[in-house]
Amino acid sequence: MIIKTLDKEEILQATARIQTQHDTTMGLGVLFESETYTPWLADKRSEIDFYYWERYEKLLQKKMSEDVVLKIDTITDKILDHLEDPRKDGMWERRGLVVGHVQSGKTANYIGVISKAADAGYKVIIVLGGLLNSLRNQTQKRIDSDFFGFCTKEKKEIGVAFLGNGKIRRPISLTTATEDFKKATADRVQIDLNSHNEPEVLALKKNV
Repeated sequence: MIIKTLDKEEILQATARIQTQHDTTMGLGVLFESETYTPWLADKRSEIDFYYWERYEKLLQKKMSEDVVLKIDTITDKILDHLEDPRKDGMWERRGLVVGHVQSGKTANYIGVISKAADAGYKVIIVLGGLLNSLRNQTQKRIDSDFFGFCTKEKKEIGVAFLGNGKIRRPISLTTATEDFKKATADRVQIDLNSHNEPEVLALKKNV
């Protein structure tokens, strides 16, 4: 018999995984609406292909209870509705803040928002993943698995890539699990958003 000794980090990860699968609940939270908020999602829902959300939802169903997945679906719908319709004419801006306790499902929530925002038509999505390279890299790895479906470090399909019902779509990643965004990347890519059908996603550190 081979017995492996786990370090503290591995024990914490295993504990968190067990708790997520067997002892996780989620409330719907409290929402403060802007006076200028105008609902739009209900009217446009039939026009949106929820490709990214539907495969992410399948991934969540493998990890979490049906009740928690349903609440994430409901909450992310509300957040997307308050973001604004990305195809709205003219100049506009929306700002908001989502706050949650430690281990309250914030990452699962924001990847759900990213997925639905991409489906709705948002072209550029920026995720600020901590002040350190290690935190940014960790954020990128989660996005790779749960949104891209592609490991930007090892260059292979992972996570949601196997849950897309045969469809093959992939967002454009301008950062990787080992490399933050750099000026050289911008110069090389020469981004033309109108020429891309899929969203551009960047995971950056929280500094200027």
